[in-house]
Amino acid sequence: MGLLIKWDITYKCNLMCGHCINGDYLNNKVQEISTSEVKSIIDKIHKNIKIEYIHFLGGEPLTRTDFVEILHYLNDNKIRFGFNSNGILVNKNLIENLGKLEFFDNIVLSLEGPNAQINDEIRGRNVFYLLLNRIKMLNDYKKQNRNVGFKV
Repeated sequence: MGLLIKWDITYKCNLMCGHCINGDYLNNKVQEISTSEVKSIIDKIHKNIKIEYIHFLGGEPLTRTDFVEILHYLNDNKIRFGFNSNGILVNKNLIENLGKLEFFDNIVLSLEGPNAQINDEIRGRNVFYLLLNRIKMLNDYKKQNRNVGFKV
């Protein structure tokens, strides 16, 4: 068995949820490391200890313009991975890209309540229905027996 890593890959976020544990750091771009630094950290750890799984958190990981590149890097190095997302930036292109990655495990989507009133009070107006749309896209893709796991 190898190392399991949870990594706040960014503090950028496209929402401002009051309960966010990283709230004081959100949108602090100074602390975000570059793509090459991310790859270097992965390499240094993986050289000495087998990485079993990396799960990315944030902020919102999908706000990183290099995030898919980082996921491909993990896949090329045969490291299983997944990430949390508020779902807003999930789209068909991303889902199809994830479906091609052998070592992709899942996306964990954040939902704050059973209806729009509760969820949107915490996440922002219309986020609930947007997230339902993203869940439907993921579910439709998964029904085609594709490699895209997700949890809510």
